Amino acid sequence: VNENIRVTATVYNQCMNAWSKSGAENAALRVHDILKRMHSRHDKDPLEAPEPDTVSYNTLLHTWSISDDEQATEKADELIHLMEEKQRMNPKGAVIPNTWSYNLVMLTYANRIGEYGTAKAAEDWLLRLSELCVEN
Repeated sequence: VNENIRVTATVYNQCMNAWSKSGAENAALRVHDILKRMHSRHDKDPLEAPEPDTVSYNTLLHTWSISDDEQATEKADELIHLMEEKQRMNPKGAVIPNTWSYNLVMLTYANRIGEYGTAKAAEDWLLRLSELCVEN
């Protein structure tokens, strides 16, 4: 084992970013699989395997925002809710949704051109973000 080389969250995030920018039809699913793999490895060996962080989740959100997948908005909603839940469970943890996280969810809706209800859903997320700002 080479102790000068480590697979960090940054390394995983770079790989996910490469898939996100690849233009591949299945890019969002590939990024999702890498995120799941990070979780699995971290759960098995938390001292050696990196935990996914906000950047990891935001990379997947970004990939959903540019995806043609019909379920992209649902997947983005699920992911941001998961991030919020992780923050509630561990307020000082590695996953804390930030302004960019919510912006990416709104972008996912914005990119669903011509789909009924997407503008309203994006506005709902804006209101949610505004409420969070007031709470903090």
